[in-house]
Amino acid sequence: SGVNRPPTPDPWPLPVVLRPHAAVEIVGAVHQGHWRCTRCQAILGPAHESYKRHALLRVADLRHSEDVPFPGKDGFLAKHLEFICPSCGALLQVETYYPGFGDELVLNDLELT
Repeated sequence: SGVNRPPTPDPWPLPVVLRPHAAVEIVGAVHQGHWRCTRCQAILGPAHESYKRHALLRVADLRHSEDVPFPGKDGFLAKHLEFICPSCGALLQVETYYPGFGDELVLNDLELT
């Protein structure tokens, strides 16, 4: 309704320890902290797990895409993955998954040591 409202206070007033990219950050301590959406500050799971396991997942099968011609009779085997914040709907990460390159759909591409 056009009313400017002050920003909502951070529900997790913890220090940001790591921000691997613009959409997610780790707050608290590296090994005892949590992943958090940078848009809405929703917690996306413990830092020792992949935040992708706590995000919504949208999968697009690219075999039926009409925008791109694919070689071969079976078409393109990859899937387009979008990881989305379950609280605010922010797009957290986009990946391409190729079946046969690994059995696990959700990749742990960050490991904290």
